[in-house]
Amino acid sequence: MTRNPAPLPRAVHGHYYVEGGGWFVVRCKTMRIARSWGVKEFGRGQVRAVRQATTYELSAYKRWKGLGMGALPQEDYPE
Repeated sequence: MTRNPAPLPRAVHGHYYVEGGGWFVVRCKTMRIARSWGVKEFGRGQVRAVRQATTYELSAYKRWKGLGMGALPQEDYPE
């Protein structure tokens, strides 16, 4: 008998998990733009990780921010 391993969480296209002094999820075109948002938020050299967000991270972030079930706004250029 072989057991199937637990399924991996699915990545969400166009949504990136950014980790530094905290974490957030941003919707943008590329990972490079997501890193720019992280630098703006946490400071230069403080971004630890940028990767595609999983469905769990996206739903947790929306619950935390009170965004409901809609998509995050597209944020392509940090000011």
